[in-house]
Amino acid sequence: MRVLRYKRLLRQHEITRYEFIVIELDLAITFLEIALSAKDENKSQRNEEHANVALSAARRFLSEASLSEQTRTEIEWRLSRVSSLQHEVEETRAHD
Repeated sequence: MRVLRYKRLLRQHEITRYEFIVIELDLAITFLEIALSAKDENKSQRNEEHANVALSAARRFLSEASLSEQTRTEIEWRLSRVSSLQHEVEETRAHD
């Protein structure tokens, strides 16, 4: 009985970890999109910093995550999107 409970709790923990990572990456994407659309340089930089905090949190939890191939693919897509947006923010700043 205890083993089953432990396994159930462990599985729930992994699901919660995955959900947290996804939320943090989605936050990073949102903050970077705001940074790109901001007319004010301070607002843009502030949102880029918020994105970096969210990305850092996601990476910290990702290093310990046990993910299925499907969930890993979903997270890799989000990481790729974050990287792309970060590049766009840098390019925008370089041209301003």
